[in-house]
Amino acid sequence: MRGCAANKFGRKDGDMAKKPTTPRARSLRQTMTRAEIALWKRVRNRQLGGFKIRRQHAIDGYYADFASEAVKLVIELDGEAHIGSEAYDALRTETIEAAGWRVVRFTNMEVLRTPEPTLKKTLEELQLGRAKLPTPDPLTLPPLRGGPLPLPTGEAIYSRLE
Repeated sequence: MRGCAANKFGRKDGDMAKKPTTPRARSLRQTMTRAEIALWKRVRNRQLGGFKIRRQHAIDGYYADFASEAVKLVIELDGEAHIGSEAYDALRTETIEAAGWRVVRFTNMEVLRTPEPTLKKTLEELQLGRAKLPTPDPLTLPPLRGGPLPLPTGEAIYSRLE
């Protein structure tokens, strides 16, 4: 077996899959648009309904502007760069939705000129996603491994208390 040099992630070939999305996502986070910065200031640190929002989240080869993993919601901001790329955006949305995510879109102008309605709609979508999450039925939960815990007997308890 031949020796393997560590890659830039400190792993040897074959140890674990590399994370090629990290440098690209980091680059996108460092070059955010004005609208992305404005929205990020309002949703970061669980400011919007307590939901964790991530920036430039990779999903099936695409980078979502913002995403909540807990409720599988993607928030996309469309600016001048999206003009003329409607077919690409439609394919991208279709791919993300096929992966089980919902997508909500706003224009950069909506975020910059009317931030409150944008935030309200985003919060509604987040809450809708939370409402759709399955809740465990306590009657169908599996029993404890090994059955219920035995109750302590009297003499052993009293002897420890003395």
